[in-house]
Amino acid sequence: MSLVQRMFLSEIAEQNLLNRKDVRSIRNWCKQKHLTVYKDTCGDYVIKSEFEFVYNLPAIANLKAQYGADWENYYPHYQNGEIHKIVEMVNPSNPVTRYVPQGRTANSYKNK
Repeated sequence: MSLVQRMFLSEIAEQNLLNRKDVRSIRNWCKQKHLTVYKDTCGDYVIKSEFEFVYNLPAIANLKAQYGADWENYYPHYQNGEIHKIVEMVNPSNPVTRYVPQGRTANSYKNK
């Protein structure tokens, strides 16, 4: 039994993962992203892990730009939709500091 999971282009179309309606446009997307499409008697397919990598590549690039070498620590939370955990990792329990006006006019309004 193989550990490599296949993802048929028809499945991608049915699950609407790429917001494309037919297999031909999905095949073109794969070609543009340099994702190899394999063929056998069951149909056209891609390797699931390769598809997920190519699909998430813009998000990975964004995380690398924001967090540098630590992007791998943030990526699992990003995949699971746990954005609140990313915020906690970036700002661990730091209270939000607000702007305190220093001018006389602003202070006169503040005291009313």
